Amino acid sequence: MSFTKRINSHRSAKVPDLAIALAIGVTLFATCLLSEEPELINGRVAEVRDGDTISFCPKIDEECKSSEQFEVDLWGIDAPEMQPLKQFHAEKAKDYLESVVKSKVVILEVKETEDSGKKIAKLFVVGADPSNLNVHLLMEGHAWSTAKGDLDALEYDLAQDYAKERKLGLWREVEPVAPWDWRKQHEEESSEAETPEESEPASVN
Repeated sequence: MSFTKRINSHRSAKVPDLAIALAIGVTLFATCLLSEEPELINGRVAEVRDGDTISFCPKIDEECKSSEQFEVDLWGIDAPEMQPLKQFHAEKAKDYLESVVKSKVVILEVKETEDSGKKIAKLFVVGADPSNLNVHLLMEGHAWSTAKGDLDALEYDLAQDYAKERKLGLWREVEPVAPWDWRKQHEEESSEAETPEESEPASVN
């Protein structure tokens, strides 16, 4: 079922579609008024690494050399982890992102650039509805919202609520574990595994 049809088939939901649309419109209007001119970059997705990380080619009609590509984290969302141990729904989130961006012209709205050159950005798919892929992934249940304390927080949280109430994607799991908790848990397990237990000194006869 397409995204648009899915919305139309749930008119009686607790979170009305009109309320979502109004909240998104208000948020975007406020963003335009209060934000500085964003950095926009046209191009294509060269590789999808996981459900919220891509390798980006800043060209539309030409191939990119590996040196021209750069890593992008999708801003405001956190998808299930692929490593060190694959999390529930991680592969499906990655596959879905690949299916949406394949052969499409996309636009990055850069929110932040790290010292390493990695960009934190919103990803817009030209010709898609909705075009904001970050929000689309939340509404399809492929990620958690992390847009707290930002002008876009309401839009992102409503998108997450939409998927959660309908048990879409990762929300099919009874008690889904947030990626940040998953990472912490497995980092602690890895640390414990790398620290050998102290053994008692051998007795001297």
